[in-house]
Amino acid sequence: MKTLTFPLHFANTLVKISCENNSVFAVSLIEKSKLHVETMETTFLENNESEFTHDECSSVLFKWLSNYNQRIFHKFPLALLSFPEDFPPGYLELLLKLHSLPLDLITYGSLALEAGIKNGARAAGSAMRRNPFPLIIPCHRVVSVSGLGGYTPGAFIKEELLVHEGLIKR
Repeated sequence: MKTLTFPLHFANTLVKISCENNSVFAVSLIEKSKLHVETMETTFLENNESEFTHDECSSVLFKWLSNYNQRIFHKFPLALLSFPEDFPPGYLELLLKLHSLPLDLITYGSLALEAGIKNGARAAGSAMRRNPFPLIIPCHRVVSVSGLGGYTPGAFIKEELLVHEGLIKR
């Protein structure tokens, strides 16, 4: 498994991606201030496309993240994501529904209704918390009826992403 790290230039944040066999297995968002020294198997990418283009998945990731940094928002190809085998089917359904929606905010309850789940706000929150691909499957766009709601990588990162996407203002 190879780990690639890519900076989000608009925030003090890095995207850490685990890839193998032309698939993405995990994505995490890390505040730079909380980053520890990485092992030798991590490749840090600061506009270094050569590290990202030796296979299709890495090439698509580099282009997608570069576009994201420039406020060009496209859906990432789901075929390149490898969900864990034991990932709950109901959570997967919610994440796939979220991925299919246009660029906008949605409440946990509304997302559940879109996926055909009545009174499913808590289930939607649980699915977002277990999302193995934050940013790619944009769980940061799912908000509470009373505010931004939680975000596993951190409230600061959620706010930065939403400001970058033009969905909220400071």
